[in-house]
Amino acid sequence: MIRGLRPTDAFAYAAFRRRTPVNAALARPDGYDAPLDARDFVGGVLSIDPRRRRWVHVANGQIRGLAVVTSRFGADVWDIERLFLTSSPEATRVGVDLLNHVCTSAVEDGVQKVFLRLPEDSEVVLIARNAGFISYCSELILRRRTAEPSAITSVAGLRPRRRADHLGLFRLYCSVAPAFVRQAEAVTLQEWRSADGWWRPPVDWRLPNRTDRVLPGNDGIRVWISTENRTRVLRVVSTCEDSALAWAAVSAELSRLGAHRPASVVLRDYQGCLLPGAEALGFDLWTRHTLMVRQLAVRVPEPRLVPLRI
Repeated sequence: MIRGLRPTDAFAYAAFRRRTPVNAALARPDGYDAPLDARDFVGGVLSIDPRRRRWVHVANGQIRGLAVVTSRFGADVWDIERLFLTSSPEATRVGVDLLNHVCTSAVEDGVQKVFLRLPEDSEVVLIARNAGFISYCSELILRRRTAEPSAITSVAGLRPRRRADHLGLFRLYCSVAPAFVRQAEAVTLQEWRSADGWWRPPVDWRLPNRTDRVLPGNDGIRVWISTENRTRVLRVVSTCEDSALAWAAVSAELSRLGAHRPASVVLRDYQGCLLPGAEALGFDLWTRHTLMVRQLAVRVPEPRLVPLRI
């Protein structure tokens, strides 16, 4: 049986914590994940965070699996950020049932896509495929060998992202990402703006964690650097022609972050032309993640009138 957490699950939850391996799903590119603790149980029972939902797979009074999803602000999208399965012969069936239940609940809530990040060599990749998820992209996580200060401290024209940059960034994304990746993530500008994650909830007590900087050119935005300040993870979006500019911008961003801790850079498998620049800055391949998605809605062509500027 799959259901939400209840107060009566306290002892079963404690036993589940003792025998459960690490989280199979990854919420962040750096792979960090806090272990299960009492706060997870209390949060699941009381539903403290309305954007986060939890389900458990229960059999014979024991918890066999736990799934936690987070909804993206302003988008009909869920991310599976935690997936715990006990080591047993029934782990595959439990995992498939949990993922199917998550997607069924997503359909009931009007969610169109459910995303899942997994280590490339994880056994859960096959479980997710059996539950209808498809792998649409791989991400390479690069870590810097040293935390030495960067030689480049500034790049002419590099500035913070603005609201008016949406269209330029979407065009840059479309010029870099293959069609099957855009089909999985965002085909239209509206979809991309909703799934990008740049918007924040109107009421949020947390300090902004993300910093976006862009380098515009004559034909639009040429380089886009998105930085998670707490985890020091940088995402780079650039065409192959602007590879040198992209890594100059990364070097300037590393100078802003400081050299007190190492940083990581995330590149996707279709950005292989940017790898030489990463190696020149001292980044090495640390791990690879598989990005998976299950589409819960079908695209239907809908003719409509659009504004025409004359």
